[in-house]
Amino acid sequence: MRKSKHLLMGAVIGVALSVVGGAAWAAIPGANGTITACHTRLTFRVIDADAGARCSGAEQRLVWNQSGPTGPTGPVGPAGPAGQTSVIAGRFGAHWPIVNGTTEVLQGLQLPNTPGTYLIQATARVHTDFMTVKAYLFCDLYAGIHQLDSVIFDFNPDEAYGNESAQLTGWLDASGLEVVELRCHSSYDDSNGLGSNIGIDSGGAVIATRVDSLTEAP
Repeated sequence: MRKSKHLLMGAVIGVALSVVGGAAWAAIPGANGTITACHTRLTFRVIDADAGARCSGAEQRLVWNQSGPTGPTGPVGPAGPAGQTSVIAGRFGAHWPIVNGTTEVLQGLQLPNTPGTYLIQATARVHTDFMTVKAYLFCDLYAGIHQLDSVIFDFNPDEAYGNESAQLTGWLDASGLEVVELRCHSSYDDSNGLGSNIGIDSGGAVIATRVDSLTEAP
């Protein structure tokens, strides 16, 4: 018989919650986020405590939060896609002379071990004094054995030049760890022994920017 009595009380409580709760939904929970109820062994009712409702002397007061406590932090999500990768090499040394007929690597960098499409940019800056003979300076941008771009500086005798610069640009589909270099070599006729003064001034650089991971701005 005791078991049947518990079942009856559960049914009464369920009905009270559905009826009273539906009627007072606009004012419950209270301003502080709690829900207040009054109950006996056979009754259960939700009240609007903010409006001044109170439990009777025969009822017990019960208060609980609308929201439970904050749960534990979830696991770390997977890593996002790789973003833009840029590699910037050091700058050129001051006035780097290039011997006639020889090739010098003015600057180089090694790409990261990340396959992708890279935009390769380089600046070649040339310093010359007063030229005594006709001279040329050839500068090439290489990735391994592949030539990406080239430029030719042409100098006439008996003319003062000072500093000149040129931009070299190329695209590279890299598999990773490729070496990019800016190489220059000079050529001039020094049969009369007068020679020429050709060198690389400071301020140039080689830059590789991975572009296949970039997204177009909206």
